[in-house]
Amino acid sequence: MMEQLSKAVTKEVTAGVAGVAEQFASSLASMQKSNSQDEDTHDKFHAISQSEFRDSRPTIPDDDPNIEDYDMLFDTMIETWSIGGKKPRPVDILHMYGKGFPHGSTRQRVFKNHIRIAMRAKRINKEPLAVLQEIKDDLRTYIWETVLQKQTRIEAQFEALQQGALKHADFRILFEVKLQDMRESGIEIPREDTLYRKYLGK
Repeated sequence: MMEQLSKAVTKEVTAGVAGVAEQFASSLASMQKSNSQDEDTHDKFHAISQSEFRDSRPTIPDDDPNIEDYDMLFDTMIETWSIGGKKPRPVDILHMYGKGFPHGSTRQRVFKNHIRIAMRAKRINKEPLAVLQEIKDDLRTYIWETVLQKQTRIEAQFEALQQGALKHADFRILFEVKLQDMRESGIEIPREDTLYRKYLGK
């Protein structure tokens, strides 16, 4: 009698342990699947983000002397692109920098000539960021303007702003953007009441 009872208890305990083990294995498999899906989602999101940044790289034509803004937008793009994912290689950053110059432009020719020289010296893969800095420095000797010239240009653009056939919202953002250009260039911003009169007069 006692032997039968002992066997019955042992059987129930064994079955119970097996059930717990099965549930644990099932839960573990579910967690692994979930983690895998999360990683896949992250990879897909990062791939989409990279694609979007490729499509929205900053550009600068030769008639725009403000290379500082181009560099700032480019650096911000690289920093944002690197968040939560694999950072682009230095050599990729070097080549991406030249993508913002229009085909046949002076800046593009300067960039390509530096790349050619660096390739001959076998520096592209060894020190791409040093090459990039040299390109940035050299570009400023081709198309540039003094602080005074920049301030004069921006002030003239501000004074020339006219709403014309533009919608109020479109004109307003142009007005605000030009004010920010003035601030960044060290131009003294008129008092609020003066700005209000200028705004209404445009």
